[in-house]
Amino acid sequence: MYAEKSIFLSKKQKNEVNNMLVNTFNRVGDYLSGYKCEANLYLSGSLARKEPCIKTIKNRVELTSDIDYVIVCKHMEDDAKFVHITREVNKLCPDFQNSFVVIDEDKIQRIQSFFSRDLSLTFEKPLYKSFDLATIPSYRVDSLNCIESITTQLACYILHPDFTYDKTGSSFFRKSEYHWIKSILESVRLLFIERDVIAYNDVIHYDLISEINHIISKDDLLEIIRSRELTEKCEIGKESIYQFVYDIFVYFFGKSTEKQLCNLMILKIVDQYTCFQYAVLSLFFYLHRKNRIWLKAFADIIGEIQFAPKTLTDNIKESVMKCLNIFDGNAIEEIIVSFRKVRNIYVELLHYKNTQEDVFSDIQQ
Repeated sequence: MYAEKSIFLSKKQKNEVNNMLVNTFNRVGDYLSGYKCEANLYLSGSLARKEPCIKTIKNRVELTSDIDYVIVCKHMEDDAKFVHITREVNKLCPDFQNSFVVIDEDKIQRIQSFFSRDLSLTFEKPLYKSFDLATIPSYRVDSLNCIESITTQLACYILHPDFTYDKTGSSFFRKSEYHWIKSILESVRLLFIERDVIAYNDVIHYDLISEINHIISKDDLLEIIRSRELTEKCEIGKESIYQFVYDIFVYFFGKSTEKQLCNLMILKIVDQYTCFQYAVLSLFFYLHRKNRIWLKAFADIIGEIQFAPKTLTDNIKESVMKCLNIFDGNAIEEIIVSFRKVRNIYVELLHYKNTQEDVFSDIQQ
């Protein structure tokens, strides 16, 4: 049952989703069988966690979650073959938002983060199998992985508030509300990552919410989950969501003042990935709280990013100085436009680190 962990889907809706997906996966499997390629097909993402999103139009259920396919291939010499497969699957299933990761068999043991954990949930039951593959190692996600996921959502919200697409392959199909809803769900999961919380809803299923009701109430969390599952407007305003995210970080790091939290976050930077992630958090906290210490921290962290051209990070720091000397709305926009370019580089680096996929840009386009 692909919607087993959903809270707000009715039994009828869960059955509809399940039947819809079973039929879809059968079609895709039949296509791959006829194509005669040495590849296995797996499911990852929210469907692997059994917590999809839907919407109902005229009593008809539509899936709004992505279908996150993972193709593990025996021989990766011909990239074009697998790009062709992804395009054909999109033609077979035009009513869904399909995403693909294509990995060489030899690299599967090196995948990381939530991508690895979610894939492990379905690895023993591939959607299509053409060869035997050793079990992937058990990957235990940690707080670093959680912060990676939180900042992914916050960066999408801050830097791409509207539907956008760029030639690097970084495409977005969600309204901005989706990203700030996901940011709080990812943040709540951060607090319980050592407790085998896999699905967002596990905090409710395991009755863990009572431990953090001084930050967010059970009713508020249920409303956020309802909004995500049913793709409906959240009745909690985004300013409250922002405050929840901030309060969770204060609680998680055990700091009581903004200055203490800011200083600790800078100390938590251990590599170029966390450098970008804490830059996102600093910018987010500045935009939410308007405290200049966050903008100063953002400038300092940006100066440590080495994977982006120095001219680009210098431009960002120059725009930050404009804001610090005299608030300038245009300078904020300049920061966002330039930081978006930094994010595009980060996305490709992180994608390869977690998935080991070489053909990301080609496939996503």
